[in-house]
Amino acid sequence: MGCSPATPGSGARLALRLGSSQRLKAKAKAKAKAKAEERNTPT
Repeated sequence: MGCSPATPGSGARLALRLGSSQRLKAKAKAKAKAKAEERNTPT
């Protein structure tokens, strides 16, 4: 295994950033879905 300074650090950082943005998007989608279901169900 080679220890190139460019790949591990930047790759992990990019994956982390991508993961967090996807998680935020999923959370927002779940919140919107919950709100829609709340509106659809009669109280």
